[in-house]
Amino acid sequence: MPKRPSPFGSATLVDAREIAVFLGCSTKHVRRMAEKGQLPQPVKVGRLYRWSRQTIENWIDQQEGDRHAAH
Repeated sequence: MPKRPSPFGSATLVDAREIAVFLGCSTKHVRRMAEKGQLPQPVKVGRLYRWSRQTIENWIDQQEGDRHAAH
């Protein structure tokens, strides 16, 4: 299967805002999902929380695969 372009450009780490924009939800919802274990855990960089772009892209691919398998 061909790899789709990254929704996050070339950034190595992405923040909750970037994930929220892509998912179409609020940053608060992204943080809640992470706290509940529904998203991969973020990496703490100083006082900031960031997610590995590759980890989030893999998670999105997995969610899409799970959705297609359920149908």
